[in-house]
Amino acid sequence: MTPEGKVLLSTLPDASPILTNLYGDVSGNATDAEMLMGGLRLKRHLDRVVAPNVRLGGLFSYSDTSISSNAVRAPGSLDVSSYALGLYGSSAALANLSVDAQIDGAFNANAASRLVGIVGATASADYDSYTFHAGGGLRQSLNVAPDLVLQPLARLDDARVDAQSYTETGAGALDLAVGPDNPTWN
Repeated sequence: MTPEGKVLLSTLPDASPILTNLYGDVSGNATDAEMLMGGLRLKRHLDRVVAPNVRLGGLFSYSDTSISSNAVRAPGSLDVSSYALGLYGSSAALANLSVDAQIDGAFNANAASRLVGIVGATASADYDSYTFHAGGGLRQSLNVAPDLVLQPLARLDDARVDAQSYTETGAGALDLAVGPDNPTWN
């Protein structure tokens, strides 16, 4: 908040589109599962002040996740490549009150496999899924002491997930087939 009582949109400077690599590894737990993650992310926010009290921005991310289990009774794996794109913005139109909104979506390419030990075959499936999100919020700044500002926030967010049917091949009569998910909202 400024001395004039205006809400600050962000204390971050205008950012440059610097990309960094992310990698992670989790292994050695009781189920003998291993997870590898990798991807790219924006090192800083990619947004700009476009008018007095208005900030707009965009985001893009790519991630690749691989999960495998070497458990004796249920070995299997899941690989997910995800591409997300979105827009967001905020405005401090009134003193002590700011509004923000975001809309984004992602495409996910999924590949799964599992060993069907009874027949000594591997069942596998490739399917796509999509996620969509829209949300917005109001933030009120309350000066409760000279060095203390509280900012209660009220938000409303909706998310939609659509997935293609999951149909395995490779294990004959023991292949799983699940119909496409109906779109769900949270």
